[in-house]
Parts: sequence; C-alpha cells; structure tokens
Amino acid sequence: MMSGGGWKVLSVALLAWAVVATSATSFYYFRSSDLERQVTSFDRRSAMGLAAVVVDYANGSKDTFRVFFQIGRNDSALNATLVALGDEVTYTYYPSFGDVLINSIGGVVGNSTHFWGLYVNGQFSAQGAMNTKLYDGDRVVWNFTKVSF
Repeated sequence: MMSGGGWKVLSVALLAWAVVATSATSFYYFRSSDLERQVTSFDRRSAMGLAAVVVDYANGSKDTFRVFFQIGRNDSALNATLVALGDEVTYTYYPSFGDVLINSIGGVVGNSTHFWGLYVNGQFSAQGAMNTKLYDGDRVVWNFTKVSF
C-alpha cells in the first residue's frame, strides 16, 4: 500500500507523462498535416495533362495534335494551341477583356464572314483561349466558323 507521499509522486509522474504525450502527439499531428499539404501542392505543380488540339479549316481539312501541359501552370487553350502550332497562330491581346482573339491559324485568316471558334469537349467556349483552362483528356477544337446573324 502506498503512503500519501507515494500517491502524490505517482500523480505528478502520470500528469507529466500526459502533458509530454499530448504535446508530442500534437506536434506530430501538425507536422504530418504540414507535410500532407506540401505533398498535395507538389502533386498539383507536377501533374501533367494531355489534350487533343484539332484545327478544322471548314473545307474538309483537319489537323490533330496531342499536347502535354502542366496542370496549374500552362494549362490554357491558348498555350496548348501555341505548343501544337507554334508561329502558325496569330492573335491579338485585348487588355480591356484580358484575353485574346485568334486572327489566323495555319495561314487561314478570320474575316468579316468567318472567325476561329473555340470549342472544348464539344462546347463553344464562353471565354477566350487565354482564360479557358484545360484538364487532362480535354479536346480543343478550333473551327473556322461562318458568321451568322
């Protein structure tokens, strides 16, 4: 049987152990959360996507390209198009809209009757090419589209 002093020593020892164990657990929990955020951030920065870029000249001729891009960095439809076609694409940047208008692709120039329409996964893009973000597996189609009023 323990005396009154023995219980006090045991109680203090158990209390000290509880404080140390709780502190260590908290430290390792927050450290693991921090490491998890770093790994997730790294995964996002290094994730690669693959998109198809199709140019439909509206005369029966189409060109198709496969383009790799880094998700979260160079993942715009404009960038994918420039990677695929290089200097065969001309465009004008409009600061008031913060986006671009494609003037020509492959030497085919937009005019008063036709323009280069951007479609992503079959849907007409509501934004310009610079602000249209791509994801792995997306299909970008540039269609030389007749203007209709």
